[in-house]
Amino acid sequence: MLNLVTGASGRIGLLLTQRLLDLGHDVRALVLPDDERLPDVDATGAAVLAGNLDRASCNAAVQDVEVIYHLAGRLPQGATPDEIFETNVRGSWNLLNAAGARASELRLVVFASTNDVYSSGTALYVPTDEAHPRHPVSHYGLSKVIGEEIALDQHRRYGLPVVIARVGLTQRAHEVIDGLTSHFFLLSSYVRAHPERPDLAATFAAGGEHAIVLRDESGAPWSFQITEADDLVAGLIRLLDHPAAIGETMNLASAAAFATDVVADHLARRTGLPVLDVTVPGRVLRLDDAIGKARGLIGYDPRQAITDIIDRALEEVRPDFSR
Repeated sequence: MLNLVTGASGRIGLLLTQRLLDLGHDVRALVLPDDERLPDVDATGAAVLAGNLDRASCNAAVQDVEVIYHLAGRLPQGATPDEIFETNVRGSWNLLNAAGARASELRLVVFASTNDVYSSGTALYVPTDEAHPRHPVSHYGLSKVIGEEIALDQHRRYGLPVVIARVGLTQRAHEVIDGLTSHFFLLSSYVRAHPERPDLAATFAAGGEHAIVLRDESGAPWSFQITEADDLVAGLIRLLDHPAAIGETMNLASAAAFATDVVADHLARRTGLPVLDVTVPGRVLRLDDAIGKARGLIGYDPRQAITDIIDRALEEVRPDFSR
């Protein structure tokens, strides 16, 4: 069975490509021609198609495939609103219209959306299920709302076998120590990400690395979720064998939210780091995406709690926190 994976060089796309190949599937991987990670995709053994999400590339990409995982998209980090629109809206329009023209020949199309359609960190209620109103407050979230509507339009009009997967914050384990999300856990990373906090820079200069507890101005610890990419990819693959999910929208996230004080204590026990409370002015983060629908429909079963992810990261990175 030939699977198309767009965005195949990303943290999710590359892992999904490899897992599909390991299961004996054929994979066509759509990758930007100048992507520096193109050799990594090529090394998986997938059939690499270098192209953008322009109409010609999308028409070529969908030929002869049975399954499409549309993961390609611009994340908000470092992207302008126009870049987000061109990739996430116009690109999805091109890809999903090309798929719609072959709807009767397709088994499954997965559109990767985001919990940011709820305005993630400012949801009206938690746990946040799929019935929560969509009210994005970012260009990224808005682009995914529009993408969802394009996908559903193709489903209604042409029978495109679409599943909308609203993906939570997903990381490879090592990234909580040396990557994108390390600023939630380590003082050094927080200082780099927030140059407007010279007080914390001074604390780091004087006392070295700390495990940090992010708190709002009331003193309550932030709470949110991080999904390990292995768990997320396992859920995406489960969609292949559960046709009842077609036409549905589901959250794919970790099994439970965590509080930053609990994680800081765990990190301190594992590393001997001191713990520092960091008050974040003007911001409250309470993020908890409900995954009951995905559990019921496809047997989605994420296994890695944040403490498991931290432990795995420490083994992979083996950081030296000495000064």
